[in-house]
Amino acid sequence: MRKKNVPTIQDVAREAGVSASTVSNILNQRWKQTSKETRERILEVARRLNYQPNAMAAALRRRSTKIVGVVVTNIGNPFYAGLVSAIQEEARRAGYTIIVGNTNYDQQIERELVTTLLRQQVDGMLVVTNGGTGDLLNQVHSSGTPVVLMDRSDPALDFDSVGVDNEAAAENAVTYLIALGHTRIGIITGMTTGVPTRAGRLVGYQRALCAHGLPLREDYVSIVPTSPESGREVFGRMLSLEDRPTAFFITNASLALGVLQEIRERGLRIPDDASLLIFDDPDWARVQEPPLTAVAQPTAEIGARAFQLLLQRMSRKRQFERQSLLLPTSLLVRRSCAPPSSGG
Repeated sequence: MRKKNVPTIQDVAREAGVSASTVSNILNQRWKQTSKETRERILEVARRLNYQPNAMAAALRRRSTKIVGVVVTNIGNPFYAGLVSAIQEEARRAGYTIIVGNTNYDQQIERELVTTLLRQQVDGMLVVTNGGTGDLLNQVHSSGTPVVLMDRSDPALDFDSVGVDNEAAAENAVTYLIALGHTRIGIITGMTTGVPTRAGRLVGYQRALCAHGLPLREDYVSIVPTSPESGREVFGRMLSLEDRPTAFFITNASLALGVLQEIRERGLRIPDDASLLIFDDPDWARVQEPPLTAVAQPTAEIGARAFQLLLQRMSRKRQFERQSLLLPTSLLVRRSCAPPSSGG
């Protein structure tokens, strides 16, 4: 007998005021003859009831599809592009194909992608989560489809994860700037809510300042949407401060691109006018003039280790406790950082 707390397609149809066949058509993206209003109502009800049509089917399937789903937040970011490339190579060696989805930092898109991958009956998923989708990922896991988190972990999710110690890496980077003699250090970072990587980098920045007795100034901390435009705008505002920072810690490559645009526009000289240190080491950071000092993540290793963990889970040959792997970063010292030109 069906458990009462497991929603059915009939439950969705009843609440949405449509037939079960209409619900089936919408959930399988056959909606040419259905109005936008009806589609949105059905999808909203399905989300609210946590209806997952293929969850049990995925758990009961008898053969492997040899397909792995990969969900990332921004495929245009060199870090995530490198991650996907490494996963694809590992998958190919193991005889798997990957399906890649890009969420653009949108929780709703993440839900839709994960649900679609589940319907495709992938053997497992590698996910860079935006947060806020733990209920759905737990359903995926409970259905028998293993999930491994990449880049960021979530203490509320009992999944394997592979990433780096963002707090320690950021603290080490800012400590390097302090050792050069900087006492006025700004940080430009993406929105931190629900994103442990960004939150960790901000905490690392704060820890370094506190450890050296430097004040935590609100006007030196800029938390903005992750885009070159945001990076450029906020960098310009920080430069207008009367006692502006002499060094800047930029926590991702997208924001750093905007900062570099503003530097060129103003005709500033790096590191004479300001020192720059970025988190991540895209190819273009090495060919800038001057080349940028950067915190390099082991991108290929993160992707490879994540796929290997998933492969172990998919094989089901043995059970093991949740693994949370933190891989080491490297501080690559180049020519974008120098002692402050005057007084820190």
